[in-house]
Amino acid sequence: MRLVTPLSLVALCVCLSSMSQAAPDSDETGTIRCAYFYGSDGPGHFATLADHGFNLGIIKLALDPADPPVDRKRLDAIRALAGGARNADVDFMPVLNWAGTPEVEFMAKAGRRFVNAEGREFSRTPCPNDPRQWKYAFEARALAIADEAEDGRPGGMLLDPEMYGANIGMYPGSGCMCDACWRQFLADTRTVAPVELDPAKRQEWLREHGRQKLYEAHQEQVLTSLVRGAREAIHAEYPGFTLGFLLYADTAFFRGLARGMGTPEMPAIIATESTYAAGYSTGGVDDMVTHLQRIGAHVQFVPGLWISRWHPEDLKAHAYHCAKHASGYWLFTTHSLALPPERLKGDYAIPYPAVDYWRALKEANAELNKLHADPDYAGGPALGPRHSVYVPVAVGNVRFPALAPAGAEGPKGLKRFAASRLRGQAAVYLLSRVGGLTRIRLSCNRLGNYGTGLSWLLLGPDKKTLAEGTVAVEETREITVTLPPGSMCVLVGNAGSNTFQVDAENCYETYPVRPWLHLCSGVAPNLYFHVPEGTEEFSVFLQTDNEAETVQCEVLTPLDEVAGAAAGGFPSPHEIRITAKPVDRGKTWRLRVRRASTGVFEDINIRFSDEIPPFISETPDRLLLPASHDG
Repeated sequence: MRLVTPLSLVALCVCLSSMSQAAPDSDETGTIRCAYFYGSDGPGHFATLADHGFNLGIIKLALDPADPPVDRKRLDAIRALAGGARNADVDFMPVLNWAGTPEVEFMAKAGRRFVNAEGREFSRTPCPNDPRQWKYAFEARALAIADEAEDGRPGGMLLDPEMYGANIGMYPGSGCMCDACWRQFLADTRTVAPVELDPAKRQEWLREHGRQKLYEAHQEQVLTSLVRGAREAIHAEYPGFTLGFLLYADTAFFRGLARGMGTPEMPAIIATESTYAAGYSTGGVDDMVTHLQRIGAHVQFVPGLWISRWHPEDLKAHAYHCAKHASGYWLFTTHSLALPPERLKGDYAIPYPAVDYWRALKEANAELNKLHADPDYAGGPALGPRHSVYVPVAVGNVRFPALAPAGAEGPKGLKRFAASRLRGQAAVYLLSRVGGLTRIRLSCNRLGNYGTGLSWLLLGPDKKTLAEGTVAVEETREITVTLPPGSMCVLVGNAGSNTFQVDAENCYETYPVRPWLHLCSGVAPNLYFHVPEGTEEFSVFLQTDNEAETVQCEVLTPLDEVAGAAAGGFPSPHEIRITAKPVDRGKTWRLRVRRASTGVFEDINIRFSDEIPPFISETPDRLLLPASHDG
């Protein structure tokens, strides 16, 4: 079995004209059934994949900064993996970083740096339109890997554009405002504007002159040209070498990759992460396929599924329907099925036995074979209500600082309910005011159609588990525990892709804001924090998932004066710098966080500069601070 060659692909496109996206091969297996795993799982993992109906394995390979771009040690590893794939008759593609630490170190020597819409230069983030970076991180590496291929393996390479070694994870939609990008825009579009305009003022100038959309389109056009040039150079030597990337965020960067990397005869693979926990939906899959067709991208669109977020039967159904409506599916990660359960930690831990997942996936792939043989096949697993899946809580990074009440008089009873919704895994610090039998109310809230319920642990100072349990999606539970007066404990919850809320009776209740407090689709009208005596200046930082997700935040003094504010979408951390008057120091301040006038109010991250204790509460009488804090 091989990845698609140009001749076999033409015939295959006729068979799949209803999708107008090519499948990965021309044999009986039809659509892409792909597993992401690691080199540590060994070449023998390909045989396991083949036994369960998979036809492609992709493996992340972190590379050292080197010239040539792929060192001999990594090339030898690729050859070993390719041998395992060849023996199992499974295709293989390595996944390489665009901006991991080695790539960032290479860029830092002489490359261009990304500048955001506010004019801030990111020293550890490459400009997306830097030809040198594309030559090194993509073209030269693809050629080096293709040189090693035997019997068509590896048959291609995927790029992972998530920037693990950079200052930001992904590029915002506004594009790069570096000097080179700005000058190229002015020259190519014949726009009359100050060439040396301060980068901090360029976005404002574009808005005022109605050129913002033109700038984004130009960024996309330049990137498309760079990617196309790299692809043409690769295919000039290796015309059957498949290219692709792991991403879905509808920005100029994404569209430039999608348009530049594929051709009608040799479509690129887009392995999206946006469907990890949601799975198949019309909006998440069919609409994306239509969008890619509309923008003229020649791609194989492959939705991704995160194994640990799924019940095996639901995974089977969604894998089948993702493949039915697109070009296949891919899994993150069968590494979770390759190791004993006791060795799986954090995001790799799975809620059910590995054998149940293997069985479900084998059945899904068998059904896809039937669909491939008969496009009118009406069978296949049906989509239905999702089972609640519980992601295990990881307690390794939970801290137990010495905390004390910020005020003399503590809370009584339960609040009406915690308004703030905590995303994924989060901790809540609880300090019992009177001790005795204490009620704690927990709620798990659904986002979209995610199926993860809430797993929770109540830990004592020695990390001893005082109580534990689960809460199903869209349910609320009330638990009771006996706490000594003044006892400190931590409620650690993990709702996976969903959110949860916590409310404790007669307890001080505080959220840690380090490294970030991640809230989503629900925030208390006011969040209270402490400004110590002697603090002349401090900062509040905001970050959202992208520019379309927005927030409005005001920083208010104890006298309710607005000391600083910000509104918008902030894919990179946005700083609100505050000057504290002497009369306002040593007191409780508050954040007023709410929906902005435009955009979607969803994921919001908050943190403070080091001058401020990293704790926040929804009411001032529940705030906890380091025990040594000044009044």
